[in-house]
Amino acid sequence: MIIIDGKEALEKDALSKLAPDHIKSLSILKDKSATAVYGEKGKDGVIIIEMLTDEEFQAKKNNPKGSYANAWQLAEHAAKDMLGEVIYLLDGKEVHAGILETMSAESIKTASAENVDGKVVIRLVSKK
Repeated sequence: MIIIDGKEALEKDALSKLAPDHIKSLSILKDKSATAVYGEKGKDGVIIIEMLTDEEFQAKKNNPKGSYANAWQLAEHAAKDMLGEVIYLLDGKEVHAGILETMSAESIKTASAENVDGKVVIRLVSKK
């Protein structure tokens, strides 16, 4: 049994149609854990695949390294080469850099930066 983004893949060649760079995670359930979750259909094992959303794929493509120590580093990357006073917005509310330094970069869904009236405004949206 193959589950892709929470839905059973009914096509026999479903795996061959997936773009490997779009795969977010892959898990395998077997034995009792598979039948406990999927019943008789899972008796031969279950492959569970979660795909990146278009937004997540674009972010991954724009940042192939993908590893930041915290949300602040991610924010600074979004504003690279921009000059001016920096204002950080997290989910629409202004926050200090220190708050972002305590947050995991993985908790951020999107990061963007723009110049507004001579200031660099970095907008972060968290994964809620």
